[in-house]
Amino acid sequence: MERLIDELASVVTHNMRLDDDFDCGPSDVSCDWTKREFVLVLDKMFLPEVDDGVDPIEAKKLWMKFGVTAAAHVYKSVGQCASQALRVWLTNAAVAVILHGLLGELTTSTEGDAGGNTASPEEATSEYISLPDDVCSNGREDGNWSYGCWTVENLASSSEMRDVVRGEMMNACISVMMAAVVNYFEERCYTPSGFRRDSYAWRILRSGVMEKYGLTDEGDKEKAMLITGRWVSKLVVFRMATEHRQLHHPIRSVKAIGYNNQSLKKLDVGKYFYQVPAGFTYTRIAYAIANRMVRSVCIPLFENLHELNDLRRLHRQIIDDPFHYHTDGEYLTGSPRTTTTDTANNLFGRLITYLRIFEPESELMLYPQLSVNGETREKHYFDYSERWENILRVIRDERYMPCEQCLRDVLKISCGIGDHFPPDEEMVKSCWEEYSVSDNIRQRILSCYSSPHEHSNEDSHQDPQKTPQTDEHQEPQEDPINDPQQDLNQDSHNHDKLDHHIQHHHHRNPFEEFCSNWNRFWDNLFHWRF
Repeated sequence: MERLIDELASVVTHNMRLDDDFDCGPSDVSCDWTKREFVLVLDKMFLPEVDDGVDPIEAKKLWMKFGVTAAAHVYKSVGQCASQALRVWLTNAAVAVILHGLLGELTTSTEGDAGGNTASPEEATSEYISLPDDVCSNGREDGNWSYGCWTVENLASSSEMRDVVRGEMMNACISVMMAAVVNYFEERCYTPSGFRRDSYAWRILRSGVMEKYGLTDEGDKEKAMLITGRWVSKLVVFRMATEHRQLHHPIRSVKAIGYNNQSLKKLDVGKYFYQVPAGFTYTRIAYAIANRMVRSVCIPLFENLHELNDLRRLHRQIIDDPFHYHTDGEYLTGSPRTTTTDTANNLFGRLITYLRIFEPESELMLYPQLSVNGETREKHYFDYSERWENILRVIRDERYMPCEQCLRDVLKISCGIGDHFPPDEEMVKSCWEEYSVSDNIRQRILSCYSSPHEHSNEDSHQDPQKTPQTDEHQEPQEDPINDPQQDLNQDSHNHDKLDHHIQHHHHRNPFEEFCSNWNRFWDNLFHWRF
């Protein structure tokens, strides 16, 4: 047995430089059977005992030997029903997860007992699953791995492994495992649901990083993300990613197993944990829409603006302490989960109406809470308002096919809004403050409701020495569903188009205005917001 392990160690030593930093830069871009069939087995007898005083090179040798032996067990004894490409991927992932120290073990059992310890999230939501005969679970593993027994019979030979282990695959395997853990934070599953086409896990699956190493089947790619993501300790990753944050409910302590390599931080997965976690999906969706709508010309006419303010405060509260609000918050933090409930769907009737009229092609419409089979669901929610829908339709029609009257007068006639505008000026200002809407955007919105005479008077009284504040000085608004930089670029593009439209709206003759807006209508159908 010792000879076999030494031979296996020589394989990984030759395939990977011993002085390699195991660097893992970011990529360019749950079924019970997987727990039972693809459990990662470690033999405690061979687990390295490395003290702080041990030479780093020697410590690395020990962990590399341990990692490749675990991989040999995976290749020979785990997932025999899987395709060859998937088995090769899992084998290399086993080496990577150990060399990067991504396995975790709790200091106390996660099984329910008199001391108040709770079961792990996976144990709490699935039936008991029997493990293979050579596997023994002690209830402390944070991840789908267990201690077991390695034998010559259940390990692949060094000659077999020589053609399987590839040092350059480590980056790819780590990227996929990290994407799975991020997806668990966001959706409480290890593979993307498909509702969020720009999620980290979705991008990794479609980045080509897995195809590069022969994993081309879509089913195998998702299995690889699911299986290896389950091996990883969520607690280890979350603690590493948030160690610089002062969380009110920090991640519970966990013992990391594997080579302690700090290069994992280069992945910068911590940025994905500044968003709303699984358990508050309504809040995540509602905030994503509201964050757009407050920069739209329709916002002064939204009734009950205090609800949007409450939404923003809750959103801020959640992202400041996200694991406390996660569905598995009690397990992750060791503290009772929040008693706050996700009631943001009380806004969905009006928010979906806004999205359908102004942004019908939005990626948010992929969520089944908003749309099913192409049919939007605003009327399924109690807060749906026919008056709000009529207001939005009038605004949309007026902006693309304007008449001689100003927008405010048109709304008075069509929707019966009062003479005082905005109806609740202080609340509108408060809402803009909560969502950090810049003065420049506020002025654009209000100018849309001004008559040509009022607009020209405002221009004549403007101090020529003052230059309006630009969006360049505004703190970027991060969308919890969209990629922040992508959204920022899209917003800038939309704002530029709208600014050009506003500047010329009152200075053309009606026929020119009609032609211009009619062309723009087809070019930018319904895609108008600040």
